[in-house]
Amino acid sequence: MDYEQNGFFNSVVFTCGLIIKDKKVKIYYGAADKYIALVEIELDKLYKALNIT
Repeated sequence: MDYEQNGFFNSVVFTCGLIIKDKKVKIYYGAADKYIALVEIELDKLYKALNIT
């Protein structure tokens, strides 16, 4: 996304924290060192994407 690529440090995304609640993983991250954002994924989908059984 544009806000992740354009800011104080362009094209930089870094994790800020992670919470697991109600079988969902919530990952907070900094985008272009200007914004804080949140992405969610179901734990089962994450395990599948990482080939963890």
